[in-house]
Amino acid sequence: MASSESSVNLDNIDNRIITEVLSLERYGQQYMLSANQAQAEV
Repeated sequence: MASSESSVNLDNIDNRIITEVLSLERYGQQYMLSANQAQAEV
């Protein structure tokens, strides 16, 4: 049972990393879009 628990913990860590990376990418895209809009307005 210990081995299965450790594997689940690893899966949770992987999911957290993936979620954080995706959220960072989305935030980065939004920032770039806002920057492009600001340049367009000027």
